[in-house]
Amino acid sequence: MEKDIKTVLDILHLAKSVIDLCEKDKRRRRQQQTAFKCPLRELLLGDEETFRAFHSMSTLSFRKLLRILRARLERQDSQITGSVPAELPKKRIKDIVAETLSSIVKRLKRTFLEIPRTEEQWLSIARDFQEMWNFPHCLGAVDGHHIAFRSKTITDASYSNYRQFKSIIMLALVDAQHRFLYVDASCKGGAEDAFTDSPLFDAMESNWLNIPPESNLPGLEEELPHVILADQGFHLQPWLMKPYETSEAQTMVKKVFNYRLNRAHRVVGNALGIMSNRFRAIQTELELEEVSQITNLVKATSILHNFLISEEREEYLHGLETEDIDFMALIPGDWRANNFLMGLAPLSDRLDDCENVARSVRDGFTTYFSSTGAVP
Repeated sequence: MEKDIKTVLDILHLAKSVIDLCEKDKRRRRQQQTAFKCPLRELLLGDEETFRAFHSMSTLSFRKLLRILRARLERQDSQITGSVPAELPKKRIKDIVAETLSSIVKRLKRTFLEIPRTEEQWLSIARDFQEMWNFPHCLGAVDGHHIAFRSKTITDASYSNYRQFKSIIMLALVDAQHRFLYVDASCKGGAEDAFTDSPLFDAMESNWLNIPPESNLPGLEEELPHVILADQGFHLQPWLMKPYETSEAQTMVKKVFNYRLNRAHRVVGNALGIMSNRFRAIQTELELEEVSQITNLVKATSILHNFLISEEREEYLHGLETEDIDFMALIPGDWRANNFLMGLAPLSDRLDDCENVARSVRDGFTTYFSSTGAVP
């Protein structure tokens, strides 16, 4: 019971109308001449520092979010007011969690988690990656994270991952400013290649998203496609770049390519790390009755992540993973101190025509980074 209550507060930060219920209960219990104490009210009405420590957002952001969601969260049944008294049955708490998650997704998804669908929108993202991370033609960075769960009803062995616990894979595409463009949590943890089975892969392959056409980079004769960046947990594609294997990256030009790609790709690791550190359920072992419960959880937390970047960017993104340029060393993000992210298992290269084309594209970027695209 205590864990479920904490989930409502910690994950959602939307203890909607807790104060109101406390006041109602106070009045009711005063009439009964019994004392009533509401520690949650103190947490909600405390000073700004206490509030932020408990809710991971400012009171201003909280109230703005609450205004947006209030209409959906107010229920006809006055007993479900969004507050969480200790005597509330466990099933009721789960209903409140599900209701709040659903409200966040329905009200805020179009504003805070909508994948681009026009060339100009994609080109705007590409300009950000060029200016902020020195990687041209980049439409986003993609990565995967295993979300652990336990269940008495889900017995399918294909949910068991390469570390032998049940999980669902969260896939995320992130822009240059650490905002989620797309998330998915539908693939079983034991899948060998989660990305190839995802809707995003199909959309990229079929160009349903109006990806900009190939174009020249300064100083190169050949045209290069716009790409997304990944790590070794993904297969190389003409539109998906990943680093050279260590055994291949023996020349300086390939090492430079790996450095430039890894530097730009870091935005997705930072985004997942910050989000899972603020919304802790993403990195705990969830208790599930059905897999669909994770879908809205992942979407809702991703939406709240983007919302907080828009409202209080500097405070929310404090402690990002960066690098010491002088010593060429990675400075771990603050989120790593209380975080465990389990990525996708490395995939071996495929020797087919698609991979050959992808290798040619990667070589094109490699040439650019060591010629006209070199950074002083």
